[in-house]
Amino acid sequence: MAIQTMEKNSVLKYFEILKAKFFKVVILNSIFFTALTVLLICIMGLSSLFQNVFKIQSNVIDVLICLPFILLGPLTSAIIKVMRDFIREEPGFFWEDFKKAFKDNFKQSIVIALIQYIFVWAIYIAGVFYWNLSKTSMLGTVGLGVTIFVGLAFIFASYYFYMMIVTLKITIREIIKNSFIFTMLCLLKNVLLTIILAVWLAFVAWFTFMVIASQNAFLYGIAICLYMTLTFGLVFYTVAFFTFPSVKKYVLDPYYEEHPNESSKSIGKKGENGENEQDLPEFVYHNGKMVARSALENEKVFSDNENEE
Repeated sequence: MAIQTMEKNSVLKYFEILKAKFFKVVILNSIFFTALTVLLICIMGLSSLFQNVFKIQSNVIDVLICLPFILLGPLTSAIIKVMRDFIREEPGFFWEDFKKAFKDNFKQSIVIALIQYIFVWAIYIAGVFYWNLSKTSMLGTVGLGVTIFVGLAFIFASYYFYMMIVTLKITIREIIKNSFIFTMLCLLKNVLLTIILAVWLAFVAWFTFMVIASQNAFLYGIAICLYMTLTFGLVFYTVAFFTFPSVKKYVLDPYYEEHPNESSKSIGKKGENGENEQDLPEFVYHNGKMVARSALENEKVFSDNENEE
């Protein structure tokens, strides 16, 4: 009964926050859609240039041409940061937080995006190789199974990459290590998240194919509106909704339990009589990141990426 109540409350919470922040989710979706469209146009232009002008066709060229996709990394961090604040139901400054998150997390986001890019190509090449080999050898079947397993594990870990970047001050290595730990630590939640995203994206893909087949101008307009308003925004929102509670439960809360002196609960404002006048909130905003109030003085683990001047 308790589990059912918790699941019901989570579902209600999901839609309550989405309803309250719907317009901003649409704005973030539009930003990502615009950036993705510009990158696709540039990549298609480069591809046409190499094939039609320079007469060069190579898998290596294809990999290099698509490399600009890593520029979506910093944008993803900024969107996830704003979505995280929606989930926390904390007040903030939408555009200021977005721009600051983009700037502050640019370097780590580019590196993570590059790692994702390389890994996706590696999985694709391995998958094609073992798929062809599986037609004639058991080794190929085993290799294909391993490739699929590793690919799923990487997808699960990717859910946490950018949430880690915008929430914690840790190294790239620690981001990757902790994210892979979360693949098993929150396995059922990751599977559920993957199913939800797969159903949503499958619906979008089905609707797109139906529109193309119908050749109806009105439906074309609806499809474009769907991509411009909700397709990507719902993905980012859902990922943030699933991942932030896990990061808070398994990383943030244990840290403050082990370091109570860094919790504002232990450093409430003192009055003249030496008693606490009020309890301060345990987590506070500092340059767009969630930190303990006392950690601002010492630049602890959860302080902002920027160096103090």
